[in-house]
Amino acid sequence: NVQWTGRIARSEGDRATWSYCRIHGNYNGPATDAAGLGIDDGDDVVVEYCTIWGVHGDCIIVDDTPPTPLSTVIRYNTLYTTLGPCAENGVDMKVGGTAGNPALIHDNTLYGFRSCTGTCGGSGNPRGEAIGVRNDGDHVEIYNNEIYDCSTAIVLDDNVDDIEVYRNVIHDMANPADDTHADSLSAFWIRARNADIYHNTVDNVPGDSVYIYSATNVTIENNIFHDCGGVTGETLSGYSADYNLWSGCTETLP
Repeated sequence: NVQWTGRIARSEGDRATWSYCRIHGNYNGPATDAAGLGIDDGDDVVVEYCTIWGVHGDCIIVDDTPPTPLSTVIRYNTLYTTLGPCAENGVDMKVGGTAGNPALIHDNTLYGFRSCTGTCGGSGNPRGEAIGVRNDGDHVEIYNNEIYDCSTAIVLDDNVDDIEVYRNVIHDMANPADDTHADSLSAFWIRARNADIYHNTVDNVPGDSVYIYSATNVTIENNIFHDCGGVTGETLSGYSADYNLWSGCTETLP
């Protein structure tokens, strides 16, 4: 059942570790978040080897309501949903880390996420991403994750700063025709500053390979893109792209 104002489980202490937890089946009414695990306070919290699924909200949310957590580590988890538009994201990271101690999202498996309408659970989400970093989510590293069957893989929003995205495998993503509520479907959705996206493998993405809302000093290099859609966005500036391999894609980064 829902506890702690829209969370099944809630973490508030420094250096807490959540290991081998199974969390599922959270519902808090329409247009209302019902997360699996909320990291609401506490530095250096670790979430590992957990399976979280079927919640009407985010599987894991790192919240930005003060007092805020810093430098959360999310690793070796399986996060998924079969609820379609009634669920939100796998990881919603609204607070990151520090320059010397970044937040980490690595070695997770995430699948099944779609844009959330808000009519049957969740407060709404237009892109259906597996991993979203937004609000105060500066100083974050995202690596070694497997993401598939989602509308969007990784979103960097709200001009988050100092982000690294590397060695992720993104494959067999949702078709835009299967998620007509979504604003856009893509492997990478970018509104960020000082972000490096490199050494990722992207395969079979019917939506955009890259959507750039805005970028400042964003580097996209040494990635493999195979059987992907277009390269679109509000602006195609503020980034550099080189040494990427493109095969069977509708467009490539200019």
